[in-house]
Amino acid sequence: MLIFLTNLYTVGDRVEMDERFGDVIDIGILSTTILEIKGWVDGDQPTGRVVTVPNKVIISDSITNYTKDNNFLWDEINVPIKYESDWKRAIQIIEDITKEETTSMAKKAAEELIGLQKKYYISKKAVEPSVYVKITDNWIDLNIRYITDARSRRELHDRLSRKILEALRKEEDVDIASMTLDITSS
Repeated sequence: MLIFLTNLYTVGDRVEMDERFGDVIDIGILSTTILEIKGWVDGDQPTGRVVTVPNKVIISDSITNYTKDNNFLWDEINVPIKYESDWKRAIQIIEDITKEETTSMAKKAAEELIGLQKKYYISKKAVEPSVYVKITDNWIDLNIRYITDARSRRELHDRLSRKILEALRKEEDVDIASMTLDITSS
């Protein structure tokens, strides 16, 4: 009864409960059944396992509902580039690609945020993609933050990563960095 009265989740919601992630496919009196995502799969995709979680967890544990009042999440991709690279050009390329791929989702998220702001105290949040710069010991870290649909995060992450890699490879003045070690013997 507590689940229905508090509207913690409904069938179809993507949730995390009892350290399990998945889509709710049934709510019973004693347990909730979810189609598991993550598990041994590295991403937000189903494993194929159906997991039954006792409803008592709603009293003792926190429940994370990814889709209760909105269908979006913020996601991030880190792109390390060498210090010799034209980092301003890299940022422009990344911003252009990310905006092109996320414009429609950003519009939907902006509309959903209005509803969230009416229901909860939430300050205005940016839904447009942005690139943050971080200087590290080894490279310049470009952190891309963008809006994605909660159920297709992995697909968009993959599509953006591929497009960014392809675009940066075409640039002579931008090189992706990686950790390298020089081993010498004496």
